Amino acid sequence: MKHAKPVTVAALAAMLVATAATTAACSSNGGTTQAGQAATVGSTTITNSDLNDWVSGVLETLGQPKDTANPNTTTGSLNVMIYLDLLDDLAAKAGVVVTPGQVDAAKRKLMTAGATQHDLEVSAAQSNVPPAQLDNLIKANLIVADLENLVAPGQPQQAQAAAFNQAVLAEAAKVGVTVSPRYGTWQATTIKLGAPPNDLSVPAPQSS
Repeated sequence: MKHAKPVTVAALAAMLVATAATTAACSSNGGTTQAGQAATVGSTTITNSDLNDWVSGVLETLGQPKDTANPNTTTGSLNVMIYLDLLDDLAAKAGVVVTPGQVDAAKRKLMTAGATQHDLEVSAAQSNVPPAQLDNLIKANLIVADLENLVAPGQPQQAQAAAFNQAVLAEAAKVGVTVSPRYGTWQATTIKLGAPPNDLSVPAPQSS
């Protein structure tokens, strides 16, 4: 399969986040999370510590104190984390594999076009992806390109994207997603978090 040629990491991040934010979800926050859990995606747990570390990496890259209370960054980061877990599940079931060599090649194309490592990290952080997850961001977009080709081979890109979105919906519904209400309310109509209940607040990142 051919992968879509990456242009900028900002474009990669924008595609990933846009897909996560606009795909209608069939699952809901029907279950409950346990103490220490920020969210669960099927059998995968995203702990508060995982989320705090992720947010700290984003804030540090953007030049902000790591203990800054930033609800938008916290919920945005958790959105991305949940979506990446759903994408990994879907790729594994579809037999889609992206190798480290393919990720390195995609990154080299970005850097050949003039981007520095720092540029890539800042662009990713602006979409709530920390530097430690930059390779996973690139990998995710390569996976999306392969899955789109798989679910709608030979179709126009718009049709492929629509078919891919439906595949994500089916996966979300199948595995189930739960989110701690401290971080927001899992939407039944979009794969994203809404506002937390009125009696709860979104916690600031805390040290592990």
